[in-house]
Amino acid sequence: PDMSVPRTFLRLCFIGLAGFEMGRKNKDKSHLELGNKCLNYFKSLSKVGSSSAIPIYQFMKATASPSRAGYDKAISQCKEGRLVHLAAMASERCGVFLGAGNNGDHVSKEYIIAAYWLYNDWGASSKVNNMLRQYSFLAAENYQKA
Repeated sequence: PDMSVPRTFLRLCFIGLAGFEMGRKNKDKSHLELGNKCLNYFKSLSKVGSSSAIPIYQFMKATASPSRAGYDKAISQCKEGRLVHLAAMASERCGVFLGAGNNGDHVSKEYIIAAYWLYNDWGASSKVNNMLRQYSFLAAENYQKA
């Protein structure tokens, strides 16, 4: 089967996500513009009913304008679309957004814990180990299928 469409979707997704993160971090409008171009691409595909584009669009939209509700919608859409890796990333980004990186509150930690188990389910062992080092509270977690 032709793999060019899924590969293109993932590449544009990651380019857009990186554009938003780098643009915000470095206050670089060119990166933000690139992120918005990718976001608009997935928005137009979502409007015409591309089931593959909808979860990606929701995740990019949440990253472009972070909110708990936006991330919740993205996580739900990614899980529904069986995009476990994107659900994991969205959960982690939401946890960081809510403050887990600074030993945040219970809610932010729940998103990090969910991300941890989603990465584990996906088989991203290096990421799981990295998260164990980064977030000490994960060491006490017991396995729960996300």
